[in-house]
Amino acid sequence: MMEQSDIHILGAGSIGQLIACHLAKAGLDPVLVVRQPGICGRQDFCLVEEEITRNFSIRVKSLEQSFRARVVLVCVKAWQLRQALDDIRPHLDEHSEVVLLQNGMGHQQSASEQLPGTGIISGSVTHGAWLSAERQVVHAGHGTIMLGYRDNRLNGNFPPWFGQFENTALSVHWSGNIDRVLWRKLAINAVVNPLTLLHQCKNGELLDQPEVEKQFGHLCREADRLLARLDYRWRESIETGAREVLRITAGNWSSMVQDYRAGKPTELDYINGYLLAEAGRQGLELPNHEQLHRRARQMLADSGAREAAKPAAGQGAFSSHFRK
Repeated sequence: MMEQSDIHILGAGSIGQLIACHLAKAGLDPVLVVRQPGICGRQDFCLVEEEITRNFSIRVKSLEQSFRARVVLVCVKAWQLRQALDDIRPHLDEHSEVVLLQNGMGHQQSASEQLPGTGIISGSVTHGAWLSAERQVVHAGHGTIMLGYRDNRLNGNFPPWFGQFENTALSVHWSGNIDRVLWRKLAINAVVNPLTLLHQCKNGELLDQPEVEKQFGHLCREADRLLARLDYRWRESIETGAREVLRITAGNWSSMVQDYRAGKPTELDYINGYLLAEAGRQGLELPNHEQLHRRARQMLADSGAREAAKPAAGQGAFSSHFRK
């Protein structure tokens, strides 16, 4: 039987703290794992929802400590993932499972190669969150968390520990086709994140200008073309999905804007770069996305931002899984 405290969360950023607080709110006892040495024991964290603040005492462990983790939710940026997996590797055993909650694509295949024999679960988070203080997270928009094995090893069924999330307010669901979920999120992020970066606005303010709304529509339709090429059964509208994301996270700053303002590398190449690389493999031209990518990269270069190294594009590794 798995101990409740066996849910470890690597990374104490906005999403890591959001999940930890909601697990604690549901009566569970998660563990936040951080890189800073000498940090251990319980610390107080604050969750702000609809201007109501709740305090939670959450266990914190440093990577320098000795412990075993059965389930690790990895809540770091895509460009930080390789180092994070190296850091957590000594704390894994043959029964451990690692859940990847990064934006973008390309890193999932690399993680499987980096941790052979470890169960790798991919995930998509659409909640909006940001840190208003070091240990205070604002839940700015309620979305969902979708999890699943890329190889669908359990035929759509979820592992035993997954049931612990059912009593949280995070709307966590299991998917038998997680690649489809990841592509949908990638396409939406490829539209919303760089546009909010260029216009330096909150999600809910993005479509206030008619010209931006027009560009938004062009970008969504190009993304639909790519997803239809990857899966002939694709019938969803990225524009409908993107507008819903903007609505439920209206008060949130996109992760790309947050990273830019904090002087950190963004996930532009893991999101837009990956989408354009896949379009190239499929023989599709996406001129609006190409222009958006160029403008965003130029803005980052002009600001002196240090961008992360480009991800391995995956050589189309997701395309075959996507059609399943």
